[in-house]
Amino acid sequence: MADSLWKSFGKHHVLRDFSVVLRAGSVSVLIGANGAGKSTLMRILAGLLAPDSGTVWAECSVGYSPQAPSLNDYLTPVEHVRLFGTAAGMSQEVASRAGARLAECLGWDLAKESVCGSLSGGTRQKLNVVLAGLHTPEVILLDEPHQGLDYESSAMLWDLIAAWRDQGKHVLVASHIREAIVHADTVIEVPRLSKE
Repeated sequence: MADSLWKSFGKHHVLRDFSVVLRAGSVSVLIGANGAGKSTLMRILAGLLAPDSGTVWAECSVGYSPQAPSLNDYLTPVEHVRLFGTAAGMSQEVASRAGARLAECLGWDLAKESVCGSLSGGTRQKLNVVLAGLHTPEVILLDEPHQGLDYESSAMLWDLIAAWRDQGKHVLVASHIREAIVHADTVIEVPRLSKE
């Protein structure tokens, strides 16, 4: 999916000649210290940030859940699902059903919620995960998806990730928590680079 990626911000090198291959039907956990470049790599793989050099390719659909939920505070979760679904070519009815199923896997009824501005951090994170998997992409990128989740919700999320793997999807989870590697088929480490 990515070959020889380089990315710097000013004099700070974040990625240096970094390559990654994602295989269908597997879970990879991307580990590294805070500030090592995990989120930068995820944004590059999602097509939201250009590398300085290197190649990214994906011959399949990609879903992405950012580390910080990027939601409209004035829309409800259901409105987000319909909006994202429509953008992915789904009817509002199909998107609503798919969103409700994914939310249920996380122990959550998204139809009962009001606007996103009133949601807790953990609930906003759940909505981000729902939106990432809504259009049944082959590759799902989850950047620190357990942030803000309680123990039970975190366990449900790992169950959902395992179900996606069993459906033949590749799930890449970025985490600074090393315990996440017990759920991984593959562990990818992003080294922290120094300024030059």
